[in-house]
Amino acid sequence: MRHGPHHEAQKSTITGTALRSIPLREGDEPGRLVADADGRVHVVARRGGAIVSIDAKAGQVERRRPVCPNPRGLAFEAETNALHVACAGGDLVSMDAAGGEPWRRVHVAKDLRDVLVTDRGLAVTRFREADVLMLDEEGAVIEDQRLPVFQRFRNEFSSPPVEELHPNTAWRTVTTPRGEWLMVHQVSTNRSLAIQPHDGGGKGEDGGSHDEGGSHDDGGSHDDGGATDGSPGGDGGGGYGPSPESPCSGAVNPTLTLGRDSLSTRSAPALMGAVLPVDVAIAPSGDLMAVALAGRHVTNST
Repeated sequence: MRHGPHHEAQKSTITGTALRSIPLREGDEPGRLVADADGRVHVVARRGGAIVSIDAKAGQVERRRPVCPNPRGLAFEAETNALHVACAGGDLVSMDAAGGEPWRRVHVAKDLRDVLVTDRGLAVTRFREADVLMLDEEGAVIEDQRLPVFQRFRNEFSSPPVEELHPNTAWRTVTTPRGEWLMVHQVSTNRSLAIQPHDGGGKGEDGGSHDEGGSHDDGGSHDDGGATDGSPGGDGGGGYGPSPESPCSGAVNPTLTLGRDSLSTRSAPALMGAVLPVDVAIAPSGDLMAVALAGRHVTNST
């Protein structure tokens, strides 16, 4: 399924062609969606502050329930036939999937992103912190699962030669068929970055434009429009984005972390060439996954 700013479009899983378009309210901004056991699809209206329930077979909106000013995450719990909503303001709201008012509303923590139904109970993630909060039956936090900090070697000429990459920006977290959670997020350097361009109007010593990979007089290739961190020899070409020669060297890198608890998290290497990994899905077998990107690593310039 695909959604636009004001509507929800159902698509065929076989051909990818649109089956129907279901209008929502102006400015609703549909986000997360889940299907329940009775053929309904529930959609988060991010700006509409509501959960919109759709009869998937009829292709019609069945009901609309206000939930909070800024809903973000949504999960369906089959055992209790419940919908759980994570709100950016910090509330966790639970309601029956068939209708009715919320039967639980509890404040967990600010900046909630996703809500997960795990074999240990409910869990929520925080967007900027990129951590997983395990909850008890009352919605209280019983464990804060933090992601690991990476160490990356730059080069022997850099100062410092080793830098830390800290996790942040939990774009999307889902559960796996094996009972784990999988988060697509970012890691960012903790070193200082210079933002001033070099002299020469964005040109290197050889006259090449930085955003076309022109060499600078320090021997580094700059593809970020002239900004640099000033490291001798360069460490990826720019203060923010990596260069084609060193695709894992950016100040911000997207990656994936798989975990069940704080002692069993495993992170993948940086997703090379990926920009803004905003969503992830896992095959029912648990052996394959797909990551949706909202940007491109390399853009064409004229």
